[in-house]
Amino acid sequence: MIASSLAKADFPPERLTLEITEQVLVVDLDRSAERLRQLADLGIRIALDDFGAGFCNFRYLKRLPLHYLKLDCSMVEGIDENPRDLAVLRGIMSMAVALGLEVVAEGVERESQREVIAREGCVAWQGFFGARPMTLVQFSGLTFDAELIISPMD
Repeated sequence: MIASSLAKADFPPERLTLEITEQVLVVDLDRSAERLRQLADLGIRIALDDFGAGFCNFRYLKRLPLHYLKLDCSMVEGIDENPRDLAVLRGIMSMAVALGLEVVAEGVERESQREVIAREGCVAWQGFFGARPMTLVQFSGLTFDAELIISPMD
């Protein structure tokens, strides 16, 4: 259905990133891995969302055709103040690099957090530091560079 919709809309598959959560995978990992592989083979990018919020089942990292890990805000919360939190972030980053995955940090609320994730190698970030939630009317009135939607690192 996704491939058909992309073709019908003449939308390049490599411009689409699907975000999946662990709950989606719990039911049938093998089937999920097979379907995601088909989508990845079309050029669609796959992100594991809220990494660190659930079970962090490392089996997912072995089986799924992932391109990104999106760190849950709980993995970012104390990285600028707590050495243990920073050590966990560094461990995740090392693992991601070894697996060829890019990391996006969610829940960035302070410049000091943004500085840490930039220094540690996250490719992008999301959070209240960039913008607060807004209504459709507020969003419609914005003008912005499309590259800044998920706030890529400098």
